[in-house]
Order: sequence, then structure tokens, then C-alpha cells
Amino acid sequence: ASFGGERTLKPHEDLKDWPEAIAELAAVADPEEPIAPNILSLERSYTEEKTYQKPAWGRLGVIVLAFAALAAIWRFTPLAGIVTAENTIAWAHDFGSRWWAPIVTILFYTPACFVMFPRPLITLFAVVAFGPWLGALYALIGIVFSAAVTYFVGKRMKRDTVRRLAGPKLDQIVAVLKKHGLLAMTLLRLVPLAPFAIESIVAGAIRMKLWHVVAGTAI
Repeated sequence: ASFGGERTLKPHEDLKDWPEAIAELAAVADPEEPIAPNILSLERSYTEEKTYQKPAWGRLGVIVLAFAALAAIWRFTPLAGIVTAENTIAWAHDFGSRWWAPIVTILFYTPACFVMFPRPLITLFAVVAFGPWLGALYALIGIVFSAAVTYFVGKRMKRDTVRRLAGPKLDQIVAVLKKHGLLAMTLLRLVPLAPFAIESIVAGAIRMKLWHVVAGTAI
């Protein structure tokens, strides 16, 4: 405010009493204190003794054989002529024309997050099948729905099971989620310290508010 040519600050006396949900959503963009460093520090907060481990030659051999088999199938079978970019797009468009296709796409995100199937591939397929706007909408609904499902799975799990799934970072993740709620869930989705499903399971296990998980995932 300006009084007689001088400038000064004057406190607001009659602030509007906003609902808790609106205040927490606003805190995502304007938090009361820095939180990103707290989230990022979890990535390096856990240290363990380094032990010598032999190279996993067996696992490496299986991976090499799998790639060799795929290359052989692609080289010596008609697959290369069938699985082309044009055919894949045509299949996606044909799938997108079915009335049940959006439901299948939305529901597929849930098992995909449990088996660590890359969700961006599903989203890419959805955009090709339904177009950019509908594809993005179905992808958003599917991802949020999978977050809610895994949240309720976490609510029904025993604490020991959750601890084994989350690993050594569980205590730090729980502390941040309990303290910052919606803001912490939003940042955990942006800077994932654990797989998507594990974060939702932990949120359910500690009885975090469901709308925090849903809104943080959507943001």
C-alpha cells in the first residue's frame, strides 16, 4: 500500500477460510517449506556395506539367448514383413474402433504396474488408437485407477509384507508421506524412488488419504 508517497506492507486481517482440500492443492504449487531436497535426499540416504558379488553370468546368458532368439525369429520368419509400422498403426486403429477398447485400455494399466510393464508404451498405443485427446484421457484415467487399486492392496497387506516390498527406504518414504501428504505424493511420482505400485502400496499401508494418492498421481 502507498501512504503519502511512502510504500509499506500491511498484513491481511480478514483472510478467507479456504477448505482443507483447496489449501492442500495450492500447497503443491506454493509449499510452506522446501521439500524437493528432502525427497531427493532419500535417494542417497541409505548406505549399506559393499560386499563382493560374483557376476550373474547365468542371468546374462539367458538375456543374450533371448535376444538371439528374437533376432533369429525376426530374420528367418515372415514376422518382419507382418510387424511393420503401417500394420501396427492399422491394428491400433481397428482396436480403437471397438466399443470396449477404452475399458480394456484403462484396466490394462493395473496389471501392467504390478508386472513392471512400461506404462508409456500403453499410453503411446492409446494415443495411436484413440487420438491424442481421448488417448491421453484414457491413459490418465487408467493410471489414476491403478494407483487407487494398489492403494487398497496396500491397506490390506501386512506390515512385514509391505516392508519386504519397499526395502530399506520404507521408513524414509513413510516419514515424508506422513509429513507432506499430497505434496510428497506428487513429488514421489515425479522423482520415483520406488516402482509405481510400491509407492501406492506404501501409501495404503500407512492409511494415507486416498484423494492425496489420486490427486498426486494425476498431477
